[in-house]
Amino acid sequence: PSGDPDSDSPDANVNDSYSSKYGPTDMTGLPLSVDWEAKGAVTSVKRQLHCNSCSDFAATALIESFLLVNKSQYQSQVAALTVNGEVNIAEQQFVDCAHKAGVRGCHGTWNNIVASYADANPVSSQSNYPYTGKNEDCVAPTADKPRVALSYTINRLPRKNPRAVIEALSKGPVAANFFIGPHFPYVRNGIYDSKLCNPNMVPNHSVLLVGYNLKNNPPFLKLKNSWGTSWGEKGYYRLTFDPTVLDGPCSFFMNHDAVALAPVTQSTATGSRSCPRRSCGRSS
Repeated sequence: PSGDPDSDSPDANVNDSYSSKYGPTDMTGLPLSVDWEAKGAVTSVKRQLHCNSCSDFAATALIESFLLVNKSQYQSQVAALTVNGEVNIAEQQFVDCAHKAGVRGCHGTWNNIVASYADANPVSSQSNYPYTGKNEDCVAPTADKPRVALSYTINRLPRKNPRAVIEALSKGPVAANFFIGPHFPYVRNGIYDSKLCNPNMVPNHSVLLVGYNLKNNPPFLKLKNSWGTSWGEKGYYRLTFDPTVLDGPCSFFMNHDAVALAPVTQSTATGSRSCPRRSCGRSS
């Protein structure tokens, strides 16, 4: 059956406030390294195909990881959204049904818009709403294909603040944007030198940050992409990271769409959800 697009996100819990006694480049007191993939809190790498849906995938991966990190508080949701032994949320629902919230199908959106939509509208599992990689009519839930209600706080991290992002990443994965240059589709093994990125470029692709290492020389970020497991290091990517650069590696910290999630009991919802439309990097 076909359904009207779901509502916008008036009830989403969005928190724009962040405070720290430390400066934006001061990593004092933070763990020296974190790897959420190694901790078993990251779901399998997916493939967005020829659809500019990277923010849908990044936000979905963020929500999936959030449920795993906080599994004890979300046991019923984890069980309902588990497909073949793994939490697997349907990106296609966001592509098809979240237009009123600001998702433009295969024409791009922002991480916080997708996360806000999923907080305000029940979500489908991948098995109940399979991914096609193209714009489709919104499919309404049915008795045998129900959706699952979620509730969390969306913490939008401040721009040009490496401390805020690494602090959030020490507690769980973070969805963020960065600039991908012509080299990016050909990334394979190893740590990519972020100095090769053109400075001050506007971010154009969304991924999930899943770890960092401040002990390594040089330090690096670890990210999960949505271009399948044949890309990068089985779908992952390591990027050198200088904590003193406010824009971050390849413009990672340049805009206000680095997003982390927290259980609603741990945060107070304030602030605005509104973000402009943007395009997204894509891969076959």
